Amino acid sequence: MIINRIWAMPSRHTFTIKPIAELISRYVGDGKGWIDPFAGENSPAEYTNDLNPNKPTKFHCDARDFVIKWNNIEGCLFDPPYSLRQIKECYKGIGIDKLDKETTLDASFSKVKNVIARIIKWNGYILSFGWNSGGMGKNRGFKIIEILLVPHGGHHNDTIVVVEQKVQNSLNTLNWKMKHKHKWMEDGYNNGYICRCGAWTQDKILIHKPHKIGGKKNGWSIYVRTIKKDESIRWR
Repeated sequence: MIINRIWAMPSRHTFTIKPIAELISRYVGDGKGWIDPFAGENSPAEYTNDLNPNKPTKFHCDARDFVIKWNNIEGCLFDPPYSLRQIKECYKGIGIDKLDKETTLDASFSKVKNVIARIIKWNGYILSFGWNSGGMGKNRGFKIIEILLVPHGGHHNDTIVVVEQKVQNSLNTLNWKMKHKHKWMEDGYNNGYICRCGAWTQDKILIHKPHKIGGKKNGWSIYVRTIKKDESIRWR
């Protein structure tokens, strides 16, 4: 893992900060095949989105609705609001004064991250920006490659950039069965049960289906199947 610390003046446009711009250039290049669900004004990604209709992006929708449009992408620039206060300011800027319950409870955008983990191709990258180095994490199949700390002096928080690569593109049935056997999602297509902890690849998913004898569950079978195009997975 590479860790660098480079001082720079702060800017509300994160991607224009010099050391951050240089880092983005190294990984993103011309941006082809990359997405940015919180693009703002200076994203090099090919497919950009911002909730604010006044921003120069290709899409203007909620990040959760944007990321489900894609599959097998090269990488993602993930630069959301860094705090609940910033989320409120972003929504207020487009005339929404009150956040819905789901947005308030999911201030870390974990549901957006879960989708991104599935749609990034194997060996693809995600660059996460914020005030912490949480990133995507091992549970979503990612490995930290590089961390850039950008202090700004005074009372400003450091801007932290975490570069991660998708390294898990296969299912480890034994580990999944032992660690996550109590967490399921309902599969509306075959009435089975799907691991809810990220145990899926870009196009396959792990099923945990009960055998029933006399109306009672009696043992379990585990197998892998292909996800159907535009399939919706419903939380149980």
